[in-house]
Amino acid sequence: FPEPELELVDQIDCTQELGPERFLQRGESRLVQSPLGSYREAAPEKWSRLVYTVNIEAVQEPHLVTIRYPDDRARCAYVMVRSASKKNHYALHAGYSVGAEFPNTNEWQTAHYLWWPMETRNALMLCTWWGDQPAAVRDIKVERIVGGMDGIPRLAVRAPADEPGRMLAIEWEDASLACNFGFDLEPKLTLDRFGELTDRLIAYMGFTGMDTLVYPATFYFGPMVRHPKTTGLGNRLELHPEGWLELLMQRFSQAGLTCYPTLNFPST
Repeated sequence: FPEPELELVDQIDCTQELGPERFLQRGESRLVQSPLGSYREAAPEKWSRLVYTVNIEAVQEPHLVTIRYPDDRARCAYVMVRSASKKNHYALHAGYSVGAEFPNTNEWQTAHYLWWPMETRNALMLCTWWGDQPAAVRDIKVERIVGGMDGIPRLAVRAPADEPGRMLAIEWEDASLACNFGFDLEPKLTLDRFGELTDRLIAYMGFTGMDTLVYPATFYFGPMVRHPKTTGLGNRLELHPEGWLELLMQRFSQAGLTCYPTLNFPST
């Protein structure tokens, strides 16, 4: 993973007792003293949460969120960042899973998440996604990626020398690309703005080492184009301006990536 140029924005020691302006919880968390060291653990009940306020200045610029967590038992955590007032509330969806079917290393693990913040004040949440597999965290670091989009690192993927290797894909069942990557739905989503969204998608795929996208060209009630027979798509047409698919395919071709448009039909 190449080292990008970073500027520290916010840092949280989750083992400290913090006030409500910085930390809230659902369920009763606890401070664990373990052979690895100390960390904060959410309650074991499903959907218990640790919630930290994260403050930034450079809205809509790419940031790197780094968390350290213990790999010492079965844990399944949903990691998300939510803004307070934007229509598109969730700017980051991620998580981690250790233990259970994955042998524990009994070491600290580090997760890096790419994030485009939508507001200066944000809530970073770690949620216990399965019962008795509690989320846990040692510390959180937030850094602005210097250079903007050009500064986002690409994961170096080592393909087998004598085989073509496997595709690593991201797949959407819902036609909701514009509800991701911290993309602000205001003002109106024009084709030019959809191009900016596509650039964020391509940067994210490079960051994670993905090379393939699977995305609906038609949703369950018809193709996502302006047509008299296209009905029942809700806001999907608003999220896909005229010419969106051609633009996406062209940008992917230029980036050396693969895109498979899918046809989603309702079962009748």
